[in-house]
Amino acid sequence: EEMDAMLRERVEEAGGDLVSEDVSGSAGGVRVSVAFKRVVEREKARRFEQIVDVTIHSAARSARTLKDVALGTVGPHQRDNLVVATRVLEFLRLGGGGVARRLRRGALAPTPWGAITDDALRLGLSRWRSPGCFEMITPSPPKGAKTCIADDEEGAFYEDLPNPPVVADGAHTPESAAALFATVEEAFPGKAIVAVVAMADDKDHEGFFQEIVRVVDQTKLRAVFLSSVPIAGGGARATATATLRAAWEKNIRPDVAAIAERGVLSEAMDAASDLARECDAVVVVTGSLNVVARARRWGDARR
Repeated sequence: EEMDAMLRERVEEAGGDLVSEDVSGSAGGVRVSVAFKRVVEREKARRFEQIVDVTIHSAARSARTLKDVALGTVGPHQRDNLVVATRVLEFLRLGGGGVARRLRRGALAPTPWGAITDDALRLGLSRWRSPGCFEMITPSPPKGAKTCIADDEEGAFYEDLPNPPVVADGAHTPESAAALFATVEEAFPGKAIVAVVAMADDKDHEGFFQEIVRVVDQTKLRAVFLSSVPIAGGGARATATATLRAAWEKNIRPDVAAIAERGVLSEAMDAASDLARECDAVVVVTGSLNVVARARRWGDARR
């Protein structure tokens, strides 16, 4: 609140306008609402996107809705980011700073931002990427891996054994853990979850785990593999797996999910993938952006 008040004061001192929370507000009057529709997996591009409808209201233009916008990032928190970005863009398209004064005069001065069309906005949202956020790193199936789908008097029939989906995310705070696993629930509704977690020692481990258990149905969280990775080029800030285990068990019921410790991240991911394949689960690897980088290398080495 203190920061918000300071920013508002500085904007007013500079003679600028604020993007109003209220569609009838005098400072540009811009509001954006987003309706979530579904998550789509783009297998060839190895990424996810969410399909949304975006409705834009402003004091100077009639409300309009952009249907079936393909947002290049997924999760409820990314829809919040979309709202902020689109409101700012619309505010600038209407003239930016001082728009309220021009509205009162009954005319808007031309602005370069006004050349940005809704089609350009749609394209920009589709190309929006957030590295380290919900990256799909699913490796190729092991060479020659097969599973028996039928076995009768006519013989056995096999099909390629698919790998379970693997996503990596740099979440390392309770808030980002909540956002991540809410996104998992949207992208993989009804699917079981196997988590792999490695974190720095200065993070809120207990709060991180509490949010996972709060967001995810305990019957869907099949296992949590605890691992350790060097942070910032060394091991000084890495958290030992025993420390993570103590954080999990201190305030979390031990029977919520099976716990396993694997000191090497690649071994933890191998074990998690094997288990996920057996129980048709998604593997979620998280705890830091360092973990994401190492998870990428794990996936690349198995393609």
